[in-house]
Amino acid sequence: MFGGGLHISRCGWTTQLGPGRHPVSSAYFWYFKNPAGALIEYYADEDVLTPEWQPRDFEPGPTVFAEWAIDGGLDGNTRRQKNAEAPQGKFMTERKQ
Repeated sequence: MFGGGLHISRCGWTTQLGPGRHPVSSAYFWYFKNPAGALIEYYADEDVLTPEWQPRDFEPGPTVFAEWAIDGGLDGNTRRQKNAEAPQGKFMTERKQ
């Protein structure tokens, strides 16, 4: 899923949101604006429903939509979050010379 999403990003599609994970279906997702301007969801790894599955009620809200998600997406070349500042400071393990 991540490899495919990075490829779509390298092809110039703009990320709307993602990658991320939907808690209700356990699916990983990545929302892109396609060249025609429409929003598409690239996703994988949804839960498999078995005969033991029982329906549940969920209150709509951001924590039901996404357990985690990267705003602005990942750069297809650097694989780093777009529009995010680099961390400042030194590593905790760095020693004086």
